[in-house]
Amino acid sequence: MSKYTEILHFTVVEDLKAGTVTLDGIRDLLSKAEGLKRSYAGPTIEDPAVLYIINEWASKDAYAAFLNSPNGTAYEPALQVLSGSPVVRFFVEFDEDGSALSAPIVEYATFTLKEDDTVERLKALLHELIDKFKAAKTSKHYGSGWGEVLDKPNMYQSILGWDSIEAHQYAVQQPLAKEVIGKIMEQQFAGLEVVHLALKPVVENA
Repeated sequence: MSKYTEILHFTVVEDLKAGTVTLDGIRDLLSKAEGLKRSYAGPTIEDPAVLYIINEWASKDAYAAFLNSPNGTAYEPALQVLSGSPVVRFFVEFDEDGSALSAPIVEYATFTLKEDDTVERLKALLHELIDKFKAAKTSKHYGSGWGEVLDKPNMYQSILGWDSIEAHQYAVQQPLAKEVIGKIMEQQFAGLEVVHLALKPVVENA
């Protein structure tokens, strides 16, 4: 995964649900973007009307160069054709272990810390939890990522790849994992959101 990752989501228009509008326009624009390594798109399992697009850019400068190109100028209007709600966008500098986005199911979590909290304990606990998941071998380990959301104070995001929703549900019920999850939840976050994504490749430039 790129250290400069663009993550956006929105509720899709009815035409996209019906198949009369497709992602082909976005795919065409991104396929011509220099500095884009990979792009994925797919709905959340929790609400299939919510679409995520995740773009792995080589750098912040590569993204800026794309926006200043003719294809980049057409990018936002092309997104608006698909979106039936405001587009929510994050940029994250992930540290990477493997290729979580290639998994059949991607667990995507957003943590917002209280102002007086520090991130070091949360990060250590999440790494410990991933180690417990690996040891339990309830799913192939596709990889994971963790990073700070840029320009969003106290907000962090993590991703983890799974074989299936059932594999994730089974893994979190294992005693060693449940113990670590309990410690994580003791932090009393200002905000915590977890969704599961069924992503498919849109562009592969790397």
